[in-house]
Amino acid sequence: MSLQVKEFTKGPFFQHPLVVFDDKSQEGFFVDLGYDDGEIVEFINQEKLKMVGIYNTHAHIDHIGATKTFQNEFDVPFYMGVNEQMVLDYAPTSAATYNFPFAGVPKVSGELKDGDKFQVGEFFFEVISTPGHTPGGICFFCPTEEILLAGDTLFAGSIGRTDLPGGDHETILKSLEKLKQLPPNTIVYCGHGETTTIGQEVASNPFLR
Repeated sequence: MSLQVKEFTKGPFFQHPLVVFDDKSQEGFFVDLGYDDGEIVEFINQEKLKMVGIYNTHAHIDHIGATKTFQNEFDVPFYMGVNEQMVLDYAPTSAATYNFPFAGVPKVSGELKDGDKFQVGEFFFEVISTPGHTPGGICFFCPTEEILLAGDTLFAGSIGRTDLPGGDHETILKSLEKLKQLPPNTIVYCGHGETTTIGQEVASNPFLR
């Protein structure tokens, strides 16, 4: 039994939607479904996964664009962080601005706050509130497997931009202090770019030093 993280690269911003699943129970969840070209659905069907939810780190258009499609296709609830509604409400305008494919605003099933927990198969995830890139940005941490799903809070060698509406540089620096406390071997799946570890970023990322 092990926790699997399948990373895709989609859309004009090369964003990484994730399918996270317990390979024993075949139960899984989606993270940040920004773009749909059929490959993710094909993977779900191929692996015979039972998807139980969509969990978003934030609601920028490149992370939310295809969410409603998947919500309807798999009949699953959709969760995002508290204080993120403003960003979600702005998604149609953002899609028009960037000419980004947009399936429509998904129905929010619940809002997640710091310390909340949820389960997939035998594995538990903890919600870490990490505002700064957006007002309601969150990360998901699996302590037993030392895996962090970081969205756009932390990148390999960098961090999420804070010059978009709702972003704040000082706030994201405070959020990064939380992530620095995670075990050094924690694998970090980022919303864009390469996978990294907390230890590597503490040692080399100028925003964490």
